[in-house]
Amino acid sequence: MLEAFSDFLVPLMRILDGLPNQAGHTVDVLLLFEQTYRQQIVPQQYTKNQSGNVRWEHNVHWSREKLKLLGFIDAPRRGIWRLTEKGHLWLAEHPEATHLSAYQPKFQRKNRTAPPFPTRYPVINQMISGGEFLAALQQNLPGPLQPIIGSVFYEFVQRSNYLQIRLAGFSGCHYQIILRRGKHEIALHFESSAERSQARLRGFKPHLDALSQSLKIPVQAGNLQSRGWTQVWIEKQAQPLSLDLADEFANLVSRFVASTYPILQIIYGSNVKIHRRSVDKENLTDTSFMYRTLDLEVENIQSYLQGRSALQPSDEKLCDWVNFCYTFAMYAEGKDLFSLVSGSEVHPWYYERTRKIARVCETKCNIK
Repeated sequence: MLEAFSDFLVPLMRILDGLPNQAGHTVDVLLLFEQTYRQQIVPQQYTKNQSGNVRWEHNVHWSREKLKLLGFIDAPRRGIWRLTEKGHLWLAEHPEATHLSAYQPKFQRKNRTAPPFPTRYPVINQMISGGEFLAALQQNLPGPLQPIIGSVFYEFVQRSNYLQIRLAGFSGCHYQIILRRGKHEIALHFESSAERSQARLRGFKPHLDALSQSLKIPVQAGNLQSRGWTQVWIEKQAQPLSLDLADEFANLVSRFVASTYPILQIIYGSNVKIHRRSVDKENLTDTSFMYRTLDLEVENIQSYLQGRSALQPSDEKLCDWVNFCYTFAMYAEGKDLFSLVSGSEVHPWYYERTRKIARVCETKCNIK
């Protein structure tokens, strides 16, 4: 039965081994996995975790990542899963194996004996890297975020020790998850001018006690750097990074956003002086600036489709552009952009929503 995370590793290898060229697209691999092992996947694996992802699909995705680390799977191009020669040979040598307990890595070290491999493949959830943790967090967040922020567009920015969530329409601020040496932080950063950043912080200070009671964690507020930036944040003592902790953090991040986002909307919506850009030297109005911004986005889209741009938008950004094109009746561009989206690189909910919008774009093109 496929019940624990480690139960999914060898079955995934066998699925790939049976495909042409031992490779397949993410969607096809998941479909075939479910068809092949439906009777062995326990009912609990069909439920959703705290991040809104179906558990067995989540386990298959992370089985792929662990098998990549072992050299059993590689990715010749984005969205393609392929069994390596090393993985194929292991399966040939262990035709009856159901787990990787039979796998013993070879250590090429002089005068040293390779440490004994556990009788069962190590519990993967015990340790993952910071990059893997943030990637798992990024994968888990879209489901909980969508009901909180609605149709507001957002994007993730990941670096070595932090993950940012940037919301469209809220310039000069972003949510950020930071992995520090002794603690992990979930924060809302205000990184605009010192005047604006301090004003936004003042808007939050009356709510700190209520936020702390809601989250059951002390919510703090203060300066971020010497340049006048500010932040509202919570922190937890650093723990060994794991997939379980990523699930737990996704829940905590979504709760933090749910508690602070309404206040953020009030601050940005009620105090125009705080969040609108100043008029530039040519005395352009806010309206003219808006039109210039829209023109720039249109130019970026058209240049990209015509091959005149050096931009390399993510698949999520491509989906954002499809929605933008639909809003502004650029139906041909929206249809063409969606054909470039890799479904495996976008949260299923957002991909499905964008697919429907692209269909409408295509219909509109045919009517014309």
